[in-house]
Amino acid sequence: MRDTARSSEAQSSIFAMDLTTPNTSPLSALSWPSAFLLSAITFVVSVAIYRLFFCPAARFPGPILAALTFAYEAYFDIFKEGGGRYWVEINRMHDALGK
Repeated sequence: MRDTARSSEAQSSIFAMDLTTPNTSPLSALSWPSAFLLSAITFVVSVAIYRLFFCPAARFPGPILAALTFAYEAYFDIFKEGGGRYWVEINRMHDALGK
């Protein structure tokens, strides 16, 4: 009878949830929003490295901001001298940097 009582205690302790032990999952230290943010930052940095060093257009000279984003083009198309002036900037860069 004593073995039966001991085995039932062992079974109940196996299935009992211990709330005092911290979760040891790899993602337990990170919440989902911070994991998403970390993934987004990793993606942006990876794209930036690719565009600056490994892209076929990386060998052409020019501003780094123009190589990384469309913000350079948007500035000249929207804000500079009333907008629609990116073609003037492209011609200026061709004259300064070569064709």
